[in-house]
Amino acid sequence: MMMTTLTLVQERNETNADFSLRSFVDSVLNSEIQSLEDGLRRTQERIHDFETQYGFSTAELLDRYRQNQIDETLETIEWVGESRMEQHLLKKLHNLRGIRVVD
Repeated sequence: MMMTTLTLVQERNETNADFSLRSFVDSVLNSEIQSLEDGLRRTQERIHDFETQYGFSTAELLDRYRQNQIDETLETIEWVGESRMEQHLLKKLHNLRGIRVVD
């Protein structure tokens, strides 16, 4: 497994003596993860709605789409887009969840 290391340096003075860089970075990461999880949940709800409406899975839609066997309507294009967004969000979440702040 390849690892990347990033070193952050914080200058200490009287005005930031109580500021914790570690807590700040943890907070920013957790906030971004929460935002991505919220977006993923909304995207998956939309995908579920399309699957229910059309009566087949997203995998089947994508297969039909690749083979030009599905009419391109605003809804089917949106469904394909939601599927791509889901994959994008899952990848970003995986990457962010792999970040660890160590002392």
